[in-house]
Amino acid sequence: MSDPAKGRRLPSSCVNCRRRKIKCEKPPSRSCRRCERLGLDCAVTDEALARPHYHTSKERFELMAAIIRHFSPATSMNVEDLRDLVAHLPDRNPSSWSPPAPEPSPLLSVVQPADNTAPEPTHAADDDTSPSVSDGDLSGAFISDATCQLRFDGAASYSALRSKVSSFITDRFPQLAVLQQDPTLDLGDDWPIPTSLGLSVGLPPRNVCERSSATFLSQINSLTYIVSPEKLFDFIDSVYTGRNQNPSVHAMVSLVVDLVNDSPPHTMVAQVQMETLIEEGSVESVQALILMALYRWKKSQRHSSWVVLGSAVRIAQSLGMHVRTENESLLWAEQKSRIWWSLYELDQWYSCSLGRPSAIAVDMSNAPPPSDYLTATTTTPPMYTPASARLAQFLDRAMKCIYLKQRCEGQDVGPLLRDLNTWWETLPDHLTNNAVPDSFANAAFYLRLRYHYILVLITRPFLFDATFVTHGTTNRYVEICEDHNNAAIDTLLEMQLRNLLAGSFWFDSHILTSSLILLMRIMMNPSSPELHRRARSMQGLLGINPGKIQSHASQCFDKVLEDINCPDDDGPGQSGLHLSLDWFTYPITDRVS
Repeated sequence: MSDPAKGRRLPSSCVNCRRRKIKCEKPPSRSCRRCERLGLDCAVTDEALARPHYHTSKERFELMAAIIRHFSPATSMNVEDLRDLVAHLPDRNPSSWSPPAPEPSPLLSVVQPADNTAPEPTHAADDDTSPSVSDGDLSGAFISDATCQLRFDGAASYSALRSKVSSFITDRFPQLAVLQQDPTLDLGDDWPIPTSLGLSVGLPPRNVCERSSATFLSQINSLTYIVSPEKLFDFIDSVYTGRNQNPSVHAMVSLVVDLVNDSPPHTMVAQVQMETLIEEGSVESVQALILMALYRWKKSQRHSSWVVLGSAVRIAQSLGMHVRTENESLLWAEQKSRIWWSLYELDQWYSCSLGRPSAIAVDMSNAPPPSDYLTATTTTPPMYTPASARLAQFLDRAMKCIYLKQRCEGQDVGPLLRDLNTWWETLPDHLTNNAVPDSFANAAFYLRLRYHYILVLITRPFLFDATFVTHGTTNRYVEICEDHNNAAIDTLLEMQLRNLLAGSFWFDSHILTSSLILLMRIMMNPSSPELHRRARSMQGLLGINPGKIQSHASQCFDKVLEDINCPDDDGPGQSGLHLSLDWFTYPITDRVS
């Protein structure tokens, strides 16, 4: 007799992906991407995989949970309580449905075997594929509460109350239930949120999009994680093949192209559908809003960028991206953590740059930084991700302990400087040494720039005070400020030599702040040839991305050097000082195209 399995075609997905019901992209000669990341043995077999019932039939699981909630509303959905309940079920008694106190409800005896023997307590919840349930009474909640699915509003939320009301209507008021289930019913008072507003209009050619995506991943996503490479190219394929009509995904594709290109923008659909992105409230909308914030920052719409980023923060918190839930895969937990930390970093740097309050109210001072072993790429150095997050924590600490006070004191600065320098010395050499491989140069130099920026930020109040007060502590802090200002300028010049600044909008604020500190130093020490040389170098950096602020800053250097070389009757530096103080009050937060 022939083997029934003989000649049967093997499935295209590996065993691990089939068990988790995940799309498997397995090349013929090696492991799939998911198994490679998780270090799993990747194999393709024809074995039949038995999945838990909540994987194969969500409806069945919901019906069983509804029966428990209906006939035994006082029963907790906690796993341990359910085990105890099943272990103490009474003998089957079809004539009585009311639960005798204080024993649990006998309704659950309908699942007992026909021999009237109580089943042994099940331990399926110990399996990693079983749904874990948080502590507390989840009676009446959505099924996503009972299975700890990613939804930040809990069992006591308004959505859970609405679920109870809907269930009550369905059971007892059939006519009202028909009205409730009417798909054409729209109770919104405002204009309808469009779901498909010419999404295919304005998209660039696919080959342009794919080239732009590769540049985006190496130049932007390697510095601040927004989306995984696999997910991004899957989005592109689904958009151009028409499989995905999600406005957030279309917005992401358009914004990725415009972030790395100076061609006519393709973001009109994304900007028109801002309300749609916010109303959608999904992870994809968070990613799209981050890209929109970066795009507006690139276009010097700094205040708008800060507002858009704040919307992304609110949506991310509503989705619980800042907390860890039990029933989520390791890869998704890492990606979710990376997106949340990117929001935190951008919010800290944007708020500091604009002098605005942070949008994140969550205390991140003691939160463990993210790892990068699951989402590392060829352009992101090892340990860069936790180091970048730690710098944002230092910036948050500096803003709270120094700039939220009326006056900066030495006792506030000293511990922060020691902690920051001690942490920097513990970083691996490939993040701190001058010899950086080209593939890691963008991220390593960006990390170094922010390190110098925070040290200058901490000590620059003493630079201004040094014109009036001179003592040992102040002089030491002034030296630290000047040394790291020089280091920041040298880093920017090295990046210019490596062509890492051309066409980039990431480093404008670092160029401007370094120029401002340098200008102040020249006015304090007008006879220093070294500072004059650095001023000429900074003018070259200011001309990389021309704009009103950059032009005004370069003009300030010209005028102050003219005053130094050709002093008037009032002494050197007076005219230049007046023009430079105008720069201090220049509206850098306004839109400057």
